[in-house]
Amino acid sequence: MTDLLSLLIQFRRGVRRITASLEQLHNVARQHRRQVRKLKERALPFDSARIVSLEALAKEATEACTPLRTQLKQCSYFLVDIAGSLDSRTTLSQRCEILNVNVADRGDLTEADGIREIVFLHGLEDSAANRRAEWKNAPLFQAFQRMFMDFLLHTEEGKAVSDSLFEPGGMFEAVPMYKRAADGTMVRQPPRLRSVPAGPGAPTSSIAADGKAVFIDQGAP
Repeated sequence: MTDLLSLLIQFRRGVRRITASLEQLHNVARQHRRQVRKLKERALPFDSARIVSLEALAKEATEACTPLRTQLKQCSYFLVDIAGSLDSRTTLSQRCEILNVNVADRGDLTEADGIREIVFLHGLEDSAANRRAEWKNAPLFQAFQRMFMDFLLHTEEGKAVSDSLFEPGGMFEAVPMYKRAADGTMVRQPPRLRSVPAGPGAPTSSIAADGKAVFIDQGAP
């Protein structure tokens, strides 16, 4: 029992170091790209060399994230492999203590909630520290998130699920998507228009990217 708890503690520390390094590299890359955008906006000829240098630094920081993401994904699969053993040999209280779940946040949990459920389903890892956070960023949550993204992006089943979420009738039908451009900026891709049938002689409406109805008069010559 003690060995298992110690393993999970050390494991969390290791994952936390990986996520901290990723965050630092992301911040460095964003800072360099922000400087590049400002230099390009003022469009002075003697800034060209500085722009090239900053773009190279941003690329270097981004590429340094790749092995760390791989490590994070490997950690998540390892955690899934050992989660059953950890759950069967620990109590809910022990799991909550190791995962730093605030006592006030444990009311809806039961003994059936294992490591995966507490971390990813309920998002309660480091719950007090992340109470006002805009998104979940606890270390094991990020590891599980990386595994989930790997499933969505690199398996046929996952790609089908991902695509269906943005199709008509899907959960994210009206949510725009974003793609990273060559310069590192995010380009907004609006959701598809969805036609709404109308009665005879009435204009057909479509739901636009901003959620407003766009009317098309089909009765006009």
